[in-house]
Amino acid sequence: MVAYVVYDITSASSFKEVRRSVAELVDNGTPHMVFVIVGNKADSEGKRQVSKKELADYLSELRKGREGQNSVTGGECSARTGDNVDALIHEGLDLVYKLDVTPLERNPQIVMG
Repeated sequence: MVAYVVYDITSASSFKEVRRSVAELVDNGTPHMVFVIVGNKADSEGKRQVSKKELADYLSELRKGREGQNSVTGGECSARTGDNVDALIHEGLDLVYKLDVTPLERNPQIVMG
């Protein structure tokens, strides 16, 4: 399963909310969950409140907490212009299929039978 957690780079409070959302997903999600942390509005550089370094530091922190699992990635995009949207979607999906788990473990909502 992939969780795309999106925040607004022009809103520091939305980035803080990412931490809460990810913690909730870790506590209640599947053990083989992939996280893609996405900063939206990359086309609004002049209004930026969340630096690229803050995102990079948070991604490093998440990776340390999930050692042995190549299941965290992220980046910035612009939904308005479409820049980097497809790449981030594909990064998340690629990570899911690199996990050494069965299809049912990837997506426990699949009903077999």
